[in-house]
Amino acid sequence: MHLQEQAAINPKETLSVFRNQLTYNVQQWTLGVMLPLTFWQYYQGYRSLSILLAVFSILLAHSLWQGRHQPLRNYQAQGYVILASCCVLYSTWLNAHQGVYWAFPVIATYFFMLRPDASKKAALTFMLAFIPLVAYKFELDEALRVLSSLAISTLLVSYFATMVLRLHKDLVRLATCDPLTGCLNRSQLETLLSQALEEHKQKGTPYTLLLLDLDHFKEVNDRHGHHQGDLLLQGFADKIRDNLRPEDRLFRLGGEEFLVFFHHCGGEQAIKATERLLEQIRTSEFADGLTVTSSAGIAEAHSSYKDWSLWLHQADEVLYQAKTEGRDSYRVATGH
Repeated sequence: MHLQEQAAINPKETLSVFRNQLTYNVQQWTLGVMLPLTFWQYYQGYRSLSILLAVFSILLAHSLWQGRHQPLRNYQAQGYVILASCCVLYSTWLNAHQGVYWAFPVIATYFFMLRPDASKKAALTFMLAFIPLVAYKFELDEALRVLSSLAISTLLVSYFATMVLRLHKDLVRLATCDPLTGCLNRSQLETLLSQALEEHKQKGTPYTLLLLDLDHFKEVNDRHGHHQGDLLLQGFADKIRDNLRPEDRLFRLGGEEFLVFFHHCGGEQAIKATERLLEQIRTSEFADGLTVTSSAGIAEAHSSYKDWSLWLHQADEVLYQAKTEGRDSYRVATGH
């Protein structure tokens, strides 16, 4: 499938898809320039340079063909950057003024084909090789103009690329996280649960869902106001998060309902963790000394579940049972 047709499985993967598409486009534009340039250099009598450019063009064409099915690998991107840099250095050595201008677009591609740290190292390495070459091929005043303009251009492109990446990460964070509590939102839930359920069916790997709901939250909102309610939700989420392992995941499904995904955790272990968590919630003070309780539903992954939604539904059913049978307790789904 072409990269343009690929969609991120969840918003967190859009950054990777974005970078892959950008890299693919840069390769297309580069090949579009390289082909006529190769023939022009050959026509001008620079046989060795034209051969180097031809090899580069062939590799680019092959990479574009592969890119229709899989993204460019890091080592391939690094190889193309090195080869392009060598072409610029060799061209500058051969014909000075005609070659030096290609340093500007080539060094700009570093920041779109390589990762941030690698792009900065590549730009620095290129400049260290380019400075003595330009100093040798040009008069001092002209060499200073070339190098200073290239350095300024590099800094501007680096800043622009960094800002684009930062903004894109911020957008991904906004798309995947609940702004009030910092928990993950529903956007990643389907993918995570589907993959976990499939792995359980194939390998028997244990996974467990814990669905939590604050008891009498509406009364807290009505009595103390929405601001206090928000503070309570934040404190509640923090309390859950403090009791989880690094590999577990916490989602806010909406309102006062939260979901814990226990990674590589069976039902018995999840029950013990739930008992500890409910006790912590019961004995803790939240915003302005508020004390609350929570009801919970536990559902372990089961091979009989046709899809992730049924698994989640089982947790929801036993949560409802816990709430209707007295609250401040948990119930466990039996599976079917």
